[in-house]
Amino acid sequence: MIRPRSEMSPQIEIDLNGPQGNAFCLLGMVPNLCRNYGVEVEGLDGMRDLGFVTAKNSAEYIQDQMKSGDYENLLSVFDSYFGEWVILYR
Repeated sequence: MIRPRSEMSPQIEIDLNGPQGNAFCLLGMVPNLCRNYGVEVEGLDGMRDLGFVTAKNSAEYIQDQMKSGDYENLLSVFDSYFGEWVILYR
């Protein structure tokens, strides 16, 4: 069924029990999400003054934070940055 654009969901839905819930898949989504939604990490302000803050730097920072703990940490960090646009289901 073709739906009108007005019915489009602005959010991405991810079933964590499916292949998109894989940690590597979630880590791989970060650069595109940063670029598409203009996510910039506030903790990189010192680099911003030097002109170094980009979506790529923010993505790398977020990925490092996601990898700094277990899977629950990965989900928590992912949700804290992208929860406005991405709905995670268990």
